Amino acid sequence: MNRFLLWFEHQLNTFIEWYGRQLVWVLSHKLIFTGIVLLLFVMTLGIMKQGIIGKEMMSTGDQGKFRLNLEYDKTITVQQNNIRISSKLKTILTQQPEVSTLFNNIEVKHGYRKSWCWSCQ
Repeated sequence: MNRFLLWFEHQLNTFIEWYGRQLVWVLSHKLIFTGIVLLLFVMTLGIMKQGIIGKEMMSTGDQGKFRLNLEYDKTITVQQNNIRISSKLKTILTQQPEVSTLFNNIEVKHGYRKSWCWSCQ
């Protein structure tokens, strides 16, 4: 235990010295550091304008959509699942007055049969 504490204290002191050297450099090269920060900001704006990254991390709120994921038994084929459950579910959803659009996609992923639907109000 004592050896670990000595190692930890040594690592902490090494980090504090490194951080101090970085801080001294930044404070003695304020214009260069400000230029680097501004360059990174401009590059970020350029990447956002190209659509590589999004402009927001959270959605803007309720968009009137929902997603339904169904996982079926592996022993039943996709066609049987589509006939038995997905078509019945599609019928039930389209009968709802709040549903104006329905999208249904059936796909096989990692051995599971999945079907997902989005409906817009």
